[in-house]
Amino acid sequence: AEEGIQTKKHTLKYFDERIEALKEQIAALQGETEERRIQIEELKKQIDSTRYQIEELGDAEDDEEARQLRRQIEIKSAEIRDLENKVAQKEAEYDEWREKVNIKQKVINRRSQSRKR
Repeated sequence: AEEGIQTKKHTLKYFDERIEALKEQIAALQGETEERRIQIEELKKQIDSTRYQIEELGDAEDDEEARQLRRQIEIKSAEIRDLENKVAQKEAEYDEWREKVNIKQKVINRRSQSRKR
């Protein structure tokens, strides 16, 4: 009986450690997601600034500077799409890890309940 109790304690300790590790991974994923959101906002500001510069140039369609600015907008827009995709992937990873934590906590709770009986 004592050996069984020790085994259960060891198992619970293992799950506690795994849950803490998963929580740390979730926090890291959240941090990465927030960093990418900040990058996205900065790129959007750059795009707005570039659009303003184009407007300042007027209707100079053949103007080399206007073409370069429009190209910058295309590049920054592509960067935003890429970052938004990465954010979506990180959020999916976050959801997956959060679900793993929830499952492990349910297992621990069930084992704790069965131990009390």
